[in-house]
Amino acid sequence: MKLVVFALLTLTLFSCSSIGLKGRRDKDVSITSENSGLLLGSYFMVDTFHNANDTISIIIDSINRNSIFYSFSDSSKQIKKGTFKGHFKKGYFRVKKEYNFTFLFGPLLYLIQDDYRYIGLSKNGELVQVKTYPGGVLLLIAIPVGAAGGGQYEEIFKRRTD
Repeated sequence: MKLVVFALLTLTLFSCSSIGLKGRRDKDVSITSENSGLLLGSYFMVDTFHNANDTISIIIDSINRNSIFYSFSDSSKQIKKGTFKGHFKKGYFRVKKEYNFTFLFGPLLYLIQDDYRYIGLSKNGELVQVKTYPGGVLLLIAIPVGAAGGGQYEEIFKRRTD
């Protein structure tokens, strides 16, 4: 138990991931729990990274104070149906931070990564997702031997009008 607490404290102290939203302030609509219905709808983005012919779609089905319910698919099939848990903060929906544990060499060498995102709406009606590249801490037994912050990137999904 002490090892888990130590590992989580280490991740909190040494991970450098953060999201800066100042560059988006003039481009986006401020979303709160009162006007969150503006996010409802169907959006798409052409995936130019993996396959130039692939269209990624996301449908936001419903929203409450602490959750966004969505369906995510590519041009051939539905990939995932799920829920983003979080809360409204700074004009965006902040998704609860996720931690990923990867054991590289049994229990001796492992990686703890953190990942989080903000979801918002541009003034053009596009869905905006600002995410961090995973940052994390490399641990040898329980001693941190490396840490890195991954920076951030934005994904813009256009609203479907058909």
